[in-house]
Parts: sequence; C-alpha cells; structure tokens
Amino acid sequence: MLGADRCRVDPVTEALDLERLWGLGSALVEELFRGTDASIKRDGELAAVEIPVGETPLDMRTTLVESTIEAGPKTAAVQLWIDGDLYRTVHLPFNVSLREPRWVLKQSIPAGQVLDPSLFEMRRVEVSFETAQHGLPVEALTGTVAARPLAASTVVTERDIQRPVVIRRGEIVTVIVRSGGLTARDMGTAVIDGRVGDMVRVTLTSTKHEITGRVKASGEVEIIVR
Repeated sequence: MLGADRCRVDPVTEALDLERLWGLGSALVEELFRGTDASIKRDGELAAVEIPVGETPLDMRTTLVESTIEAGPKTAAVQLWIDGDLYRTVHLPFNVSLREPRWVLKQSIPAGQVLDPSLFEMRRVEVSFETAQHGLPVEALTGTVAARPLAASTVVTERDIQRPVVIRRGEIVTVIVRSGGLTARDMGTAVIDGRVGDMVRVTLTSTKHEITGRVKASGEVEIIVR
C-alpha cells in the first residue's frame, strides 16, 4: 500500500503574551537608567507574535541594542529560543526623556533679540534627544541673535539662533588669552571675517605672529591655553 504523495503538518502554536514582552524590555531600559530622573515610554505597538510550542519551555533572552545613557530612542531585543534554537527576535521600541540641569530662557524673547547671560538660568528640565544633542551652553549663546520668537524655559539650540558677523577682515580686535586663572590682553588685526563662536586668525600687533582664537563678541577674540 502506498501513502499519499503529500501530507500537511500543522504544528501546535501559541500566541505570545505581548505585555510580557513589553515588561521584559521595559525592565532592561529601566535598569539602564536607574539612578537618573528618566521618563520611559513605549514608542509604538507590537503585532501579534505566534510561535510553535516546543518540547521545553520557551527561553526568552533580552538585550539592549544600544546602551548609552542619554535621552532619545532605545530598543530592547527579545530573542525567542525554542528547544535550543533561535526562532526569532522581537524588537521593542522605547523613547526616553530625562530631567537634567540645562541653561534655559528665564522669559520669552522676540526674534532679533541679542542674547546675553542675564537672559538665562540653570534649571532642571525635561531633556529630549534634540535638546540633549544640540542644546547650547550660555557661553556659546552670548552675542548671538534669536532667529525666531522663543518661549520662556526653552533650551536654545543652534537652529534657534543666528550668528551675525561681528569681526571684519582688517579690523583691530582685542585678543584675550586665558590660562588657568591668568588672563592677558593684546591687540591684533583680524585676518578673516568672523561670527560669534567662529575660529578666526588674528595677527598680533606686538609680535606680528598669526594666532587662532574664538570670536567671543564684537571686537573680541579669546584664546584658551591649556
């Protein structure tokens, strides 16, 4: 007697508990940010996961795709091992924000406002991926101009400001040299135009040597000697 040419085998399967998966991923992310003031949220939904029923209990192994302690997206990976073989990996997306000390505006300001330290204060605020990566310290903002109206408590980024040209080629500038607690001043001539924050070349009046420093304000170039 001959059997059929083909036969159909339907393995026994089970639907995975998605909340269990989320719980495993959340525990990993929470452990990474233990000791910080972090807010961790799911960043999407999971489709149903159907897996074959093995002879031994399902083995779930978890890991973080990237484990840098900073605000932004985080992904936990859960490997599903069935009877000693890796069946598939489920990726769980999270978004993390942190509350950290940052320089923020004390008040709302209009577009065109020249920024100076008196407009800022250090305050503990929620830091997103954007502000964590691009928020500027107050010393980097002094002398810049608001590119648009900015609300109170804003962490100011490069996209919020304009850097006007404050030093022109051939202009006489003050060169401030800082080394530890010591400060020295000299005069020089700008070799190129410069905006606040730019590195520019200056020829010193006293020695005729050309040096490079950072534009701090109109007519001022700073050199830090470490």
